[in-house]
Amino acid sequence: MELDEILSIFDAKYQESVSFYKDYVTEDLVNEGKRLCVDVKGFPIEVKKEIAKWVYSKVDDSKPVMAMFLRSVALFIYQDPEYMEEAYDLLLNNTDYFTKNNLYFYDYQLFYNIFNYKELDTPQIKIKQWKLFNEIVRMFKEDLTVDLSPIPYEKRNKNFVLVITEQMIAITHGPTKTALDRCKAIMTEQKKDVLLISTNEVLTQTGKMPIVFSIPANSSDFTTEEAIPWKGVNVPFYNVEGEMPYTNTLDEILAFIRKLAPSRIVGIGTAGILLNLANLIIPSVAIGLCPSDLGRTSVAYQTLGKKVEDRELEVLSSVGFDRRHVIESVFTSSLREQEKHITREEVGIPEDAFVVTVIGGRLREEVTDEFLQMLEDVFKDDYYLLFLGVFDEVDARTEKFDRLSKAHKLMYVTDILATLEVCDLYVNPTRRGGGTSCVEAMFKGIPVVSTDFGDVSTNVGPEFLVKDYDEMKETIKRYHDDIEFYREKSGIAKRRAEVLLDTEKEFIRILDEVDRREGIR
Repeated sequence: MELDEILSIFDAKYQESVSFYKDYVTEDLVNEGKRLCVDVKGFPIEVKKEIAKWVYSKVDDSKPVMAMFLRSVALFIYQDPEYMEEAYDLLLNNTDYFTKNNLYFYDYQLFYNIFNYKELDTPQIKIKQWKLFNEIVRMFKEDLTVDLSPIPYEKRNKNFVLVITEQMIAITHGPTKTALDRCKAIMTEQKKDVLLISTNEVLTQTGKMPIVFSIPANSSDFTTEEAIPWKGVNVPFYNVEGEMPYTNTLDEILAFIRKLAPSRIVGIGTAGILLNLANLIIPSVAIGLCPSDLGRTSVAYQTLGKKVEDRELEVLSSVGFDRRHVIESVFTSSLREQEKHITREEVGIPEDAFVVTVIGGRLREEVTDEFLQMLEDVFKDDYYLLFLGVFDEVDARTEKFDRLSKAHKLMYVTDILATLEVCDLYVNPTRRGGGTSCVEAMFKGIPVVSTDFGDVSTNVGPEFLVKDYDEMKETIKRYHDDIEFYREKSGIAKRRAEVLLDTEKEFIRILDEVDRREGIR
């Protein structure tokens, strides 16, 4: 279908939608928006820029629902920071038009876009995102009936810590392991009781509004358990049922928290509404799940997996915080126990191949044509590309690259450590995620190659960073050609992994630092 015809169909559905009601988005228009985004995906960037501009020209901020939908289409086609900034401006200027749940839905959907696209990672966007989130928390607070006044430390239960997470997905899921690891540390190192509450707030569909691609949260393996066995302990667990965040449920749980009066509240993730409201009762610390970046939050403290830079200080100042809000830390992970060993013959990989692996749950968005072209340029006949994760389009995406199309494989695995035994090098596309998988690779002595952006770069440290994809090509070649260089970096990787796996030491240090800042010790 020709571009003119594609745009004409979209425009017809748009005109039909606006004829129904002043601010209404029909299902047909949403579907046509999805089709438009898919149809133009392979177009040159300059063409996509012009298409996005054409869509954006229809935006009328006097119709906020339609305006947000059109912005979502434009942003999906072309990631212009100005489009994102103006989306936040629209929401901030219409907090009396949208419900608090509408705003929280938009908040998470926009966050997902910012997470996936480096172009949208600007201080100005971060500030507006944070201000919107704080306004959402205020709106939820206004609708509650529960007493949210602070409980003095002397009246708290010194032997009890509450852990609140926004998501519990599966034992293979990084944030799920993060939550369980922190609970275990509290139980074994501090000898305190713990309760883990999962609120299922990530990418909530409560308050869903029409946007071009609404990303739902993954389903959870944990719904009825009262305790979760984890590395020698049973973690007491409560899963919040039903849609969240919901005012009546928040009232009930916050009243329960007030009755429990924990000595400390720990959040896994920064943006849960329950956590941010509970912080008013007990000053809380949020363990940021993106160690390379600050999370939007109103809690007293959050962790950052690197030194605070001027960029972060600018953002903090703009939203009413200072350096004291941030606890610089090492973001530690844990490994799921390896259950077996895998050979290359078993998985159909040539025995003598130099196996490059790319790992992630969002490879469809994270693996760009630019990244694939970089690999195509460096690959020789003895190279092999192994994708581990979710990437259903892998064959279609690699077919245009001669070498990659002949020497690649996609696997979704549960025993990641066993599968890594068939790999030689972990190569990271420029992205924000991947922080756990790079630790798993380094634990196995597999060197990492990453640009200096995102969670992988924060975790692996300067020894494994390159400035751009051109330098990445040269570095991959060196790992392939220089066995002594490879062995040296393999040893460094193992030693770095030891630091990144010491959750007990680092997490307890964080809790002690919170107590110090609170004047408790």
